[in-house]
Amino acid sequence: MEILGKLERDLRDKKFIVMLARCSVSYEGRARSFLGIGDRLIVIKNDSTVIVHQPVGGMHVNYMKNAYISVNGSTIIARGSDGRERLIIEIEDIYDYSSRRMIDNESITLSGDEREMQEYIYKHPDIISRDFKPLSREAITRYGYIDILGVEQGSYVVVECKRIKAGMPEVEQLHRYVERFKKEKGVERVIGVMIAPSISDPAYRYLMDKGYRFVRFSPPGILKKQGKRHKDLNQFLNGN
Repeated sequence: MEILGKLERDLRDKKFIVMLARCSVSYEGRARSFLGIGDRLIVIKNDSTVIVHQPVGGMHVNYMKNAYISVNGSTIIARGSDGRERLIIEIEDIYDYSSRRMIDNESITLSGDEREMQEYIYKHPDIISRDFKPLSREAITRYGYIDILGVEQGSYVVVECKRIKAGMPEVEQLHRYVERFKKEKGVERVIGVMIAPSISDPAYRYLMDKGYRFVRFSPPGILKKQGKRHKDLNQFLNGN
C-alpha cells in the first residue's frame, strides 16, 4: 500500500496521524489480547503514542504510549520503551488517511472543582443559612479533613462539598465526620450539611433520618452537558 510508505515518512517527521482502516490488532506484553478484522480508527500522536478505537464507544480498545513504531509491509508494529510490549496492527485496507504537524503547548485549566466550591461557600455563607458563620476550610481533625467547619446558633456545623451528585458513600462519609467530631470535641449536637448539585433518593432519606440537611448548589464555572446526543464514529463520518 502506497499510504504505508507515506506513514513511514510521517513517523520520521513526528506528524500527527489519523487512519480509518480495516485491520486486526494483537497485543503482547503484561497479558495477551487479539481483536479480529474490523473497521478501526487508528491515531498516532506526535510523541508516538498509538491509540486504536472501534466505531462505537468512547474508550480505546488498544493503546501504547511513547512507542517505537515500525512498518513492515502492511503491518504496523509498536514496541514499548522497555522492549517487553508489542502492539501489532495488521492492515487489510485503508479507507482514509490524514497527517499533519500539530502544535499545542497549552495545559488544561479546570474550574468548578471542590476547592472552588468550598471557597465560594466560605465567602457566601448564606448559601447554607443566614445564621451560619464559617470558622475554617479544610479543618484538620484526627480523623481527616472537614471541607468547611462553622457554627450556627451555638452548634458546630460540619459541611461536606461534592461537585457531582451525592450518593450513599458521600452521606455516610459526612455522618462519620459528624460522629467523630462529636467525640473529639465532646459535644452532643453537631449539624451535618451535604452540599452538591443533586442527591440520590436513598442518600436524601438517609440525611433526613440523621437530622442532617441537603443544600443544592453547583460549583462555580462547572461545565454543563450539551443537550445534543453524542454521535458515534459512523454518524460522524457519514455527516449525520
